[in-house]
Formats: sequence, C-alpha cells, structure tokens
Amino acid sequence: MTTYNWEFGSLDAAVHFTISYDSAIGSFIVFCDKGSFNLGALWFSDGDSTKDFTTLLAKSDNSLNMNGTSTVWSDDGTTTQEKIVWDDYAKPLSPTLITEGSTVSISLS
Repeated sequence: MTTYNWEFGSLDAAVHFTISYDSAIGSFIVFCDKGSFNLGALWFSDGDSTKDFTTLLAKSDNSLNMNGTSTVWSDDGTTTQEKIVWDDYAKPLSPTLITEGSTVSISLS
C-alpha cells in the first residue's frame, strides 16, 4: 500500500485542504480544514505534452472541462503561461460542496 498526500491553500488563506490517495483501495480522500469550496473533479497530468485520453467520459461531464487561461502558479507565487496537458480525471458522484471539517471520497473507476 502506498499513500500520497498533497496540500493546497494555507491556514493563513481563506481555504486550506488536503488530498490523499491510497493505492490499496484506489481512492482519493479530500479533506477541508479551513473554508469551503465546490469540487467537481480532480484532474491529473504527468507533465508531458501527450494527452492520454481523448474526451470526457460522459456528455454530462462537459461542464468539467479545463479550458482555462493556461496560467500556472508556482509554489513561490509566480506564474507562467505554460499549457498543462491533462491526462485523466476523477469525480465524485455529483459536484460536492466541501465545508470546513468535511471529507469526500472519490474512487477511480
């Protein structure tokens, strides 16, 4: 079993949350310890320029597209206009409001 953890936001900012992935069960756990936000999907990229899927899985997923401005934020607060090529995504059963102290589980399928 391998567990990976990512931390987003800051306890000094309006929102702070963590995402953990447990390879034994193939599931992500999103925990919000400050603020609240809507979670529609988690998107993944391996950092290369090759897209590993061609379309969103269902027509109803079109609202989850990642057609943004290509602004990438670095850990030091600087930005670039580097284009991210997204490879896959996972979503909760329905878009979810995550509030302070709540947890959401998202399974890979």
